[in-house]
Amino acid sequence: MGALAKAGSRGKHLTDAMKRKPHTLCLLLLLSAALVLGAAAEPALGEGIRPIKRSKRAIKEDLRYAAKMAEQGLWREALFRWERVLRQRSDDARILNNIAVAREVTGDLEGAREAYELALAIEKSSWIDSNFRLFLRAQEQHRHFESGGIAPRPLDGSPLDGDGDGDGNE
Repeated sequence: MGALAKAGSRGKHLTDAMKRKPHTLCLLLLLSAALVLGAAAEPALGEGIRPIKRSKRAIKEDLRYAAKMAEQGLWREALFRWERVLRQRSDDARILNNIAVAREVTGDLEGAREAYELALAIEKSSWIDSNFRLFLRAQEQHRHFESGGIAPRPLDGSPLDGDGDGDGNE
């Protein structure tokens, strides 16, 4: 008996089984449809990662670790942790502010602007507003410099060089 004949006999047995138990076929079709629909529906939150309910302790650990990483200049790790916390606390303006700062430092300026704007939409905080204004000012100075203007000064107004004359030479 050839391979084709064997495959045909297996198909016949499957067909006979489906005739005896039609609910099995319906169940298989429903499961297949659910898998297809589930794979097609991406969650809107966080790059295809579904939020998993995490304990308050785990969230606090992430917040502490993120702050520690930011203090050490490891902004991408801090950003990862804050974004993970944001999946649980999407209305926390402080977390959004931290994400904005981390995105700004890592060069994601559009993402930083978006996070600042979301944070301010949630909470009209003077310190978030202050951070956003500093961000906007830095962006304006950068655009001015890029367009051939005078080199930007640091946000505190001090000269960019050590001798105080602003010529770039110390």
